[in-house]
Amino acid sequence: MEGDNYGIMEGYNNLLVAVVKQAAIDYRRALKRLIRKPGCPEALQMVDECERFFRRDMGNYVSLDGERVIAALREKVYKEMGLCR
Repeated sequence: MEGDNYGIMEGYNNLLVAVVKQAAIDYRRALKRLIRKPGCPEALQMVDECERFFRRDMGNYVSLDGERVIAALREKVYKEMGLCR
C-alpha cells in the first residue's frame, strides 16, 4: 500500500513541476514576441499572467523565488535575442 502512495506522490510532484515548466516556456515565448512585436496585446497578457503566477502562485508548486525566476528567464531571453541588459 505504501508503494502506491509513493507512486501517487511522484506523479503529483511531476505534475507540479510540469506546470511551472510550462509557465516558463509560455513566459519566454511571450517575451520574445514582445521583443519582435512591441505592444502585442496577447504577449502582454501572457507576460502579465505568467509574472502573476511566478510571484503569487508558484510557491504552491515548488520552492523557488518568483522574482529570481522572472529575472533569470528575462536574462536568458535577452541573451538569446542578442540584447544586452
